[in-house]
Amino acid sequence: MLATFRTARVSSISFELNLQEASLRVTLKCDNGLVKRYCLDVTDAEILQANLDGQDLPVSVVAEAAELNKLLNTFQSTLDEITIIAQPDQQPQDSTAAAMAAAQRAVRMQSFYDPAKGLSGQSLHTSLQLDSHSVFKSYTHSGAYASDVTVNLKDMKALVGLCVEMGVDVCLRFDAPGVPLLALPHVRGVQEMDYTAELILATLQESQLEQDEQWGDDTTAAAGAAANGHAAAASDGFNTREPRQTPGAAS
Repeated sequence: MLATFRTARVSSISFELNLQEASLRVTLKCDNGLVKRYCLDVTDAEILQANLDGQDLPVSVVAEAAELNKLLNTFQSTLDEITIIAQPDQQPQDSTAAAMAAAQRAVRMQSFYDPAKGLSGQSLHTSLQLDSHSVFKSYTHSGAYASDVTVNLKDMKALVGLCVEMGVDVCLRFDAPGVPLLALPHVRGVQEMDYTAELILATLQESQLEQDEQWGDDTTAAAGAAANGHAAAASDGFNTREPRQTPGAAS
């Protein structure tokens, strides 16, 4: 199937599914007049439908597709997964430039290597600390604690590449480890498109957050807990509230 899409300078492509013969015919017409035809056997398979409401996910990131594509290309080409860590919206501790910059660095993208494969110690690790105000067109995190997801890098780059060709931004919505990530084109203003796309990516069950990252900003976390009707108790300056339980996350 992939061979049908490797031909350069294709002017048109058509698909014809023959249910009686259980075959798929693909016809490619190239700019130089060459016509290629493929006949592929097909088999019955269980149809899986993933239903995910992006409005229920607390983290929403809208970025220019070309800029996000550049960021993803900084990772090693042989890398399989990346981890995205998002901190809740934070308020600067004071009015200094350093405090303002620290509050805006809310997102981190980093390499992920499966410890079971034994390659973590000898592989190139890349970590990008991103300014959510300058890198992204929109960033919101309505949760009280930090969120992280680990997804397949090649799958994400495929959707980002499509958004680049469509001339639209890309929107990422996610929550926690084990909860799918939703990636879709984000149309600017009143721009109209004849087609759209939506990609639901599976995420790893294990959280990649360090222990000191799981709380996020104390002020934001306390405000989020109060909004949800939870009381946050403190003793001798230490917060004693329980961390949020996420699928596969360490408690």
